[in-house]
Formats: sequence, C-alpha cells, structure tokens
Amino acid sequence: MERTDLFKLLIGFSVGAATGLLLAPDSGKKMRSGITDAAAGGANYLKGCTETVRDAVLDVLEERRDDIARHKEGLAEAIKRGTEAYRRVVSEPAPATT
Repeated sequence: MERTDLFKLLIGFSVGAATGLLLAPDSGKKMRSGITDAAAGGANYLKGCTETVRDAVLDVLEERRDDIARHKEGLAEAIKRGTEAYRRVVSEPAPATT
C-alpha cells in the first residue's frame, strides 16, 4: 500500500469516527440502558403472549376432553347394545329350511 493510500485511509477513518461521535444520539451508557430496557420490554411482551397462547390451548384441551368423554360413553353404549343383539341372534335356533 502506498503512503498516500494509507494517508487517505487514516483521514477517512478519522472523519468517520468524528462524524459518528458528533451525530451519536446518546452516550454509551444511555444507549446500553435503552437497549436493556427494550430487551426487557420485548421479554415481557413475549411472556404475555406465551401465557395467552397457553391459556387458549388449555381451554381447547379441556373442551376436547369433555367431547371425548361424551363420545366414549356413547360408544360404550353402542358396543353393549351390539353385543346383546349378537348374542340374541346367535342363541336363537336357526330357522328350518324345507
């Protein structure tokens, strides 16, 4: 690298650093504090979302449990009636064929 290129690089770096310092919205301490606050707010938002989703899932699960219990009782009754009908048919004597 030539000497003039190195000089141009150092000038560009210096101008960029000075511009960044002059135009920075807050000090480093304030910036870190803002980032920390934003991260904490995001974490609280996500926690609220997960609680809402969890509650909704638990509500749906409870509804499905009730449906399953109701269908289970109906299915058990249908099986019982089918078994009784089968036993009646099997225990009757076969009709005579002529």
